Amino acid sequence: MKKIIGVILIIGGLLFASLAVKALVSAPQSYERIRAAVTIKDGRILPDNEGKLVVVSGTLKAAEQLQDPITGVKLPGVTAKRTVWTYKQDTGSDDEKVWDWHPENTDYSEKANFGINAEILTTTVLAAPTVLGEFKVESKLLNPIIRNTEFTQYDEESLNAGWKVLSGGKESRYCVSKEHWLPKKTTGMYSSTGYGSQKISYGIVSPDDPLEYTIIGMQKGDTIVKAEDIDSVTTFKGIMTAEELAEENKKGVRGGSIFGIVAGILLAIIGVGMMAFRRQ
Repeated sequence: MKKIIGVILIIGGLLFASLAVKALVSAPQSYERIRAAVTIKDGRILPDNEGKLVVVSGTLKAAEQLQDPITGVKLPGVTAKRTVWTYKQDTGSDDEKVWDWHPENTDYSEKANFGINAEILTTTVLAAPTVLGEFKVESKLLNPIIRNTEFTQYDEESLNAGWKVLSGGKESRYCVSKEHWLPKKTTGMYSSTGYGSQKISYGIVSPDDPLEYTIIGMQKGDTIVKAEDIDSVTTFKGIMTAEELAEENKKGVRGGSIFGIVAGILLAIIGVGMMAFRRQ
């Protein structure tokens, strides 16, 4: 078994390191591509920039109220995250069964969660129609914005039929549910009480965030869309020019690549060590 794990660690480590090296080698090309982009500080849409890579900075604003299509909950800002929690049994021994709340998914990427603003009961990213200056902003460009503040200020009148606000205590976590009462964890005994119960919580952008961001993307009509040939982060906090954005990109790629190379080599060394230990 240790031999198999060792082989996996070696292969995984070398692959991890090779990908980091590849990113480091391609960084200068990406840097030059970003640096050559058109900087737009006033947010104006110019026909001459159609189809070009542009760097647009300013204050993000919601053109419409951000609202969860499933529950009707109204949220502040331009983007939020919806987390679906399910009440189920923890992994444990038969003598010590524990029931508690578990998030259904913690991957908030568009691919993992049926798209942005998913209209099914799943963890997902929510995004309002958003503008940056005169530009509309493609929703996927809002994904990198941090949403780590727990939402608590519910407007109960905006909720869709059947959804209720839960209040106070660890078990509710300021959530909404279709049930008035939800179970608390049970320890030391088997209980199906509340099995399958679900609730929803929301993470929002901090109210203190001025929403001043710089986005790099393609100008497509009146919209800035994600450029498919830009693999790095596309949305940065603060106001920057194309050259400043390129420098930030270079630092990020360099730091991430060095970490990836070191981590990959360490994994491979651990794998070699496990295989050598087995031979002894």
